[in-house]
Amino acid sequence: PASPVQLAEVLDRLEAWLDADDARAGRCVAEQAALLAAAAPTHFRALQAAVEQFDYEAALQLLPAVRAQALTQENRP
Repeated sequence: PASPVQLAEVLDRLEAWLDADDARAGRCVAEQAALLAAAAPTHFRALQAAVEQFDYEAALQLLPAVRAQALTQENRP
């Protein structure tokens, strides 16, 4: 599993790229799919779909829920 720091770095980069309408967001989601899916299983598919459709505004709106679920996942035994 990824460290909380690694996950935070990925989410911070993703957020910056989404906010800038930067296509690197799509590459990030593709390359980090396993990490993101494990951290936020409930929200990952919606995030992935939004990014694949270049709906970066919708993806940005999902990020708080992704972060919240990732924090919850980290605290599970």
